[in-house]
Order: sequence, then structure tokens, then C-alpha cells
Amino acid sequence: FGDKCTAYADNCMAYCTDVCLRTFYYNVEQFETENWKLVITNANGDKMEVSGIIEASDNYQFTDAWKYMKFPVSLPAGTYTAEFIDESGNQVWPAFIEEKWENPPDCLGYASPSDITILKPEVSGPSCDELVRNGGQDASISTSDPWLHTHPGVEVAVGLGLDGSDA
Repeated sequence: FGDKCTAYADNCMAYCTDVCLRTFYYNVEQFETENWKLVITNANGDKMEVSGIIEASDNYQFTDAWKYMKFPVSLPAGTYTAEFIDESGNQVWPAFIEEKWENPPDCLGYASPSDITILKPEVSGPSCDELVRNGGQDASISTSDPWLHTHPGVEVAVGLGLDGSDA
């Protein structure tokens, strides 16, 4: 963003002369968001696409559900919108968003939470029909498929559910 910045594409960075940046993150669930982008648009209509980074400390924890897909952004003060898009360019919405801001820098003119408006897609009736992901198991359950789970050992408990149903 802006004419004060010089992009260094080979290093995936930019240097901005006399610009005060503050970094924040939108953390979302990591599953089914691997091809998403966060699009930040400033008041002039300039857009910046940010890829997500899976927060993981080792390969074992890579699949832990409590690890986030993190979308890091550093911005100066201004007016911005933020939206998530999928690989086809459609506006999407994660199961949750956790917004985290780093401490303010020792300079003036940095972004703050009130500078950003998050754009959300319209909620339609069909999207409300499945409040439980992969729900709708009206028939007898014999396996844990297609439910999402990240640790081995998920089993169906035959007859141990409500009114003798499977759990």
C-alpha cells in the first residue's frame, strides 16, 4: 500500500520509509481454510492479499484442532476493509475468528482495531441448516466418518446415545 513502500518480491516483504506499522493477526480454524486468502482493501481501493500460515511447532501438532490458520497483517493508520476469500474468489466466513494485536510500536500513525471493518457474507437459510459440521446423521451410525477428528481412537458407541441411539 502506498507510494512510500518498496516491494522486495524475492524476499516476500516491503520496506516503507517513514511509515509506522502495527501488526495484527486473524486466527481461524486450520481445517478447510488452507487455500483461503485475507484481502485487505484501503480507502483508495488498493488491495493486498494475505495467505494463511498454519501455527504449528512440529509435525505431530500440525493436525491438532487447537492450532490456528494465522493471517498476519502489518498496517499504518487508515481506513480498511478485510474479507476472506476462497480459491475461487468467493467471499467466505470461517467457523470462528480470533483477532490478536501486537503491542503498539514506538512511533505514531499505526493502525488500530477501529480502522478495520470485517466484511461478512450474507447468511442464507441453507448455511443455517448445518450448524453442526457434518451433522445430519439421521440413519444409524456405524463409523465416525465423515466427522472431523484429529486424534485416533474415535469410536461409535452402539446403543449408548439418546433413547438407545448410537453415540
